[in-house]
Amino acid sequence: MAGFTYDSRRKLTETWVKGLQEKGKRLSDKEKEMLPDVYLYTVPQKVCGEIRQLLEDGVYKTLSSLYKGEFQNLVNVCICKENQEEFYYALDQMNQYQMTAGWYRRSLRSGSYAPFAEQSVKLLRAYTRLEFYQASLSDVLTGNLSPELYDHARNDYFSYAQLLAAQIDRGNEAAISAVKDILLGEGNTAMMSHELICGIVMSKNKELYEILGKFLLAAKLQEGVRQAVCETMDAGRPEAFLYLFSVIKENNLIRYSSVKRAAATWIGIFNENSVERISEKLLQLMDRCLLDEAFCNEQLFTEDSVAISCALWAKGFYDAQAAVNAVLELIAHGTKHQKMTASYFLCSLESEKQKMEASKDVIFNEFEDLELVACFLPFFMESAGSHFYRLAKDENDYSYGRGKKPIKPKHMAPEELFADREEAKKSYVVLKEILKQVPKKGVQFFPCIFPWHQASVSPSAVVVRLCLIAWMLNEEELLDEAAGFIPLVGQGERYSTALPEQSLQACCFTVQRQRREKMSCLSFCITQKKMPMKKHSSWQTIWNCQKRILLK
Repeated sequence: MAGFTYDSRRKLTETWVKGLQEKGKRLSDKEKEMLPDVYLYTVPQKVCGEIRQLLEDGVYKTLSSLYKGEFQNLVNVCICKENQEEFYYALDQMNQYQMTAGWYRRSLRSGSYAPFAEQSVKLLRAYTRLEFYQASLSDVLTGNLSPELYDHARNDYFSYAQLLAAQIDRGNEAAISAVKDILLGEGNTAMMSHELICGIVMSKNKELYEILGKFLLAAKLQEGVRQAVCETMDAGRPEAFLYLFSVIKENNLIRYSSVKRAAATWIGIFNENSVERISEKLLQLMDRCLLDEAFCNEQLFTEDSVAISCALWAKGFYDAQAAVNAVLELIAHGTKHQKMTASYFLCSLESEKQKMEASKDVIFNEFEDLELVACFLPFFMESAGSHFYRLAKDENDYSYGRGKKPIKPKHMAPEELFADREEAKKSYVVLKEILKQVPKKGVQFFPCIFPWHQASVSPSAVVVRLCLIAWMLNEEELLDEAAGFIPLVGQGERYSTALPEQSLQACCFTVQRQRREKMSCLSFCITQKKMPMKKHSSWQTIWNCQKRILLK
């Protein structure tokens, strides 16, 4: 809006944040972290991790009970008494929504509340935003507040979708009328946004689904409007998606490229270069898999990769764990092609725990088949590199830049990734066997499953996992053996995908607890220094890293 700038909005944000900090000065340190900050997008990852753990451990069954039990003082500071029940209602509806987020999100849901830890914090902050505006959400949507605040609401990140859905469900007529005015009013689209569409599809209001469907049909040549609606319609309740999906199917909207791109996002089969493969025939298959469970199950045991993927997506659409169970069934009883296709579905999951559950049977039992290993290894200990980052990072250092002083990595219990120590040891043995089979330059399978997809495995990918397990088990023999694997880090991978320096430092520290081990590691580095090295190779980074640690 004319007259308002980034600086003017920033000042408002700072006023809002400082006001809450003052109001919440008696809160615990953990609760203070959950208050809004000036960056708007960020949420406290450590606190969110603790929230997830409490839910996964069964300490709390719902987000509302968790907030009442752990953060009631915070809620009292952030939300006025008359809005708290609405807030708790909104929290407990979250497991009806899409559990994944980001560019590669898929239409998956879960009965668990654990995936919504971050979103619960954003919801809390959305309420504080309205308190700061001293306005209702309907006032914000219709512009019934000062021009400066309206500009702030429109242009600075404001995650209000769950809040809007809760108000719609609880019969807030002002909020419902505001949504209708935006969808039906001539030229009144100032607050038409991703959050508004999410709020509609997260609600239970079938009338608003129908109005949104008519809005979609009225888009005509407005490709951007179609894209906004279609790429967002799977974010809410299954009922909302199924209704809008029927509108697309019955009106052959799949002929538009924006709808094809959205369908590729929902199902996750196609990439941006193959989106034209999305057809009416695929839509029919998706529709039937969603509505006919027996037909869906039949598709799982065909040899058609598209049909199998579609069936797994349809199961995950209602319950991601049901899809994981179907993947496990294919791994146990399916053909090699069915197993490989099942691996492609794992790309849609965001839960490392679910990916480990689905991939470890192949890694343990079919490790001699490198093509299957290449398909499933990326999901087995997927975040090994990230764990090295976390373990080797100084908690008081907020950057990952090069040249940082090495520190001894923190301890990581095997139970964080494995059922127990025995499973971790078994993984180590199996990964060593895989390492023996992988060529020095790695191996790539292309095409794999689909014409546009590829799978690969490199010595580096295996070694990083071996080093992490050695560090978790903390046994002398394994630590010494892991030292010999360090030169393979980065081997068979592009430089851009090699482990960063601090992760390499973590690998190095797996063997550097005693002076004897330091000396043997140093001797190893010296003898290996004669190996040919590229200017920017990972081996050069390893050598420099170890030299700095050991010769200081």
